[in-house]
Amino acid sequence: MDLIGTNALVTGGAVRVGRSIASTLAAEGANVYIHYNRSSGPAEELAAELQSAGVRVDVGSANLSDPESATGLIEQATEALGPISVLVNSASGFPEDTITDVTLDQLRTTHDLTLASPLLLTQAFAEALPD
Repeated sequence: MDLIGTNALVTGGAVRVGRSIASTLAAEGANVYIHYNRSSGPAEELAAELQSAGVRVDVGSANLSDPESATGLIEQATEALGPISVLVNSASGFPEDTITDVTLDQLRTTHDLTLASPLLLTQAFAEALPD
């Protein structure tokens, strides 16, 4: 796939699977917006690494366990790189609760991070795509 010059947003792009996806997209020529929540150091390190490969890279933070923060992420990435044509919803959380001690608030946080925010991001992405 030819990705040279495309602009991609990778949520959770600073660590684990998201980092690998962001690196692969950049290796294929895509400019990458790396989203992170708490991983600012790894995000900045990856951005420097990918920029040395000759693509444009920017980073930004949003707490996707709050779906309202997701709604502006497409706009942030677009302002940084230009129109986004690739969206990868890779952000995740690793709660340590169990079936016996999970609370409704913890369940809602997990739901918002893994379902609500990706849905809202995908809607914003689709709305921003050209006809």
